[in-house]
Amino acid sequence: GSAESWRSFSMANTPNESGRVELVVKLIPGGAFSNYLKNTAEVGDDIEVRGPYGQFQLSETSADIVMVAGGSGMAPIMAMLSQLVAEKSSRNIRFFYGARACKDLYFLDEIQALGSQLNSFEFIPALSALDDEDDWHGETGFVTEVLEKHCTSLRGAEGYLCGPPPMIDAAVGVLKGKGMFNARIKFDKFIQNT
Repeated sequence: GSAESWRSFSMANTPNESGRVELVVKLIPGGAFSNYLKNTAEVGDDIEVRGPYGQFQLSETSADIVMVAGGSGMAPIMAMLSQLVAEKSSRNIRFFYGARACKDLYFLDEIQALGSQLNSFEFIPALSALDDEDDWHGETGFVTEVLEKHCTSLRGAEGYLCGPPPMIDAAVGVLKGKGMFNARIKFDKFIQNT
């Protein structure tokens, strides 16, 4: 609805999927684009897309991988997992995902399907603000606390992080504290536009 307003999103599809853009968009109360998608957009509407411009992509190594995402930061991680499956990767992969409550977990079936096609994959979701009705028996607390608890030495491993700036900053600190080199940590920090 506005020619001057642009929003940045991380793509959820792999680079080899030509002619298609898949996004995960969080519905933000009062958000210009998310409200447009929820209330106004219809199949067949034209939307101008630019990009991709980022450098958030997998390195071509055989190093172990630690992925950390929060909220809609799931998008590029799903693309990376799909790419690793397509490449028949034998890398060791651990994916830590932070959400508030059970209702905030999504793509669980897709993650399980991708993980089942990988040689060594572990998915560790962590919930930080359980609802009273949640029947949750998994990890609780901030995803960075769970990351700290589950990881020992990460020397030689690579980190891929996507989500809100405080989570990224805290996760970088944990990874570096576990011996991961700064140059092996890649991230995509989200900012919130309305």
